[in-house]
Amino acid sequence: MPDVAQALVDARLFERIRRMQAHFDALCQRIEAGYATVPEAEDLAEIDAAVAAIRAGR
Repeated sequence: MPDVAQALVDARLFERIRRMQAHFDALCQRIEAGYATVPEAEDLAEIDAAVAAIRAGR
Protein backbone atom coordinates (compact mmCIF):
# COMPACT_ATOMS: atom_id res chain seq x y z
CA MET A 1 0.00 0.00 0.00
CA PRO A 2 1.56 3.35 -1.00
CA ASP A 3 2.32 5.84 1.71
CA VAL A 4 1.08 9.44 1.83
CA ALA A 5 4.28 10.87 0.31
CA GLN A 6 4.00 8.51 -2.67
CA ALA A 7 0.38 9.51 -3.15
CA LEU A 8 1.36 13.20 -3.16
CA VAL A 9 4.07 12.58 -5.75
CA ASP A 10 1.62 10.65 -7.89
CA ALA A 11 -0.92 13.48 -7.59
CA ARG A 12 1.71 16.04 -8.62
CA LEU A 13 2.80 13.89 -11.54
CA PHE A 14 -0.80 13.40 -12.60
CA GLU A 15 -1.44 17.16 -12.49
CA ARG A 16 1.71 17.79 -14.53
CA ILE A 17 0.58 15.26 -17.12
CA ARG A 18 -2.86 16.93 -17.25
CA ARG A 19 -1.23 20.34 -17.85
CA MET A 20 0.97 18.90 -20.58
CA GLN A 21 -2.09 17.32 -22.22
CA ALA A 22 -3.91 20.66 -22.09
CA HIS A 23 -0.95 22.40 -23.76
CA PHE A 24 -0.79 19.67 -26.41
CA ASP A 25 -4.54 19.95 -27.07
CA ALA A 26 -4.24 23.74 -27.44
CA LEU A 27 -1.34 23.32 -29.87
CA CYS A 28 -3.35 20.79 -31.91
CA GLN A 29 -6.26 23.22 -32.09
CA ARG A 30 -3.97 26.01 -33.31
CA ILE A 31 -2.50 23.74 -35.99
CA GLU A 32 -5.97 22.59 -37.02
CA ALA A 33 -7.17 26.20 -37.30
CA GLY A 34 -4.10 27.13 -39.34
CA TYR A 35 -4.76 24.37 -41.84
CA ALA A 36 -8.56 24.70 -41.94
CA THR A 37 -8.58 26.28 -45.39
CA VAL A 38 -5.78 24.20 -46.92
CA PRO A 39 -6.91 21.41 -49.25
CA GLU A 40 -6.42 17.89 -47.86
CA ALA A 41 -4.11 16.85 -50.72
CA GLU A 42 -1.81 19.77 -49.93
CA ASP A 43 -1.83 18.86 -46.22
CA LEU A 44 -0.90 15.27 -46.97
CA ALA A 45 1.86 16.33 -49.37
CA GLU A 46 3.35 18.56 -46.68
CA ILE A 47 3.24 15.72 -44.14
CA ASP A 48 4.84 13.32 -46.63
CA ALA A 49 7.63 15.83 -47.33
CA ALA A 50 8.29 16.34 -43.61
CA VAL A 51 8.42 12.58 -43.00
CA ALA A 52 10.78 12.08 -45.95
CA ALA A 53 13.06 14.87 -44.67
CA ILE A 54 13.21 13.33 -41.20
CA ARG A 55 13.91 9.87 -42.59
CA ALA A 56 16.67 11.30 -44.77
CA GLY A 57 18.29 12.73 -41.65
CA ARG A 58 17.80 16.38 -42.45
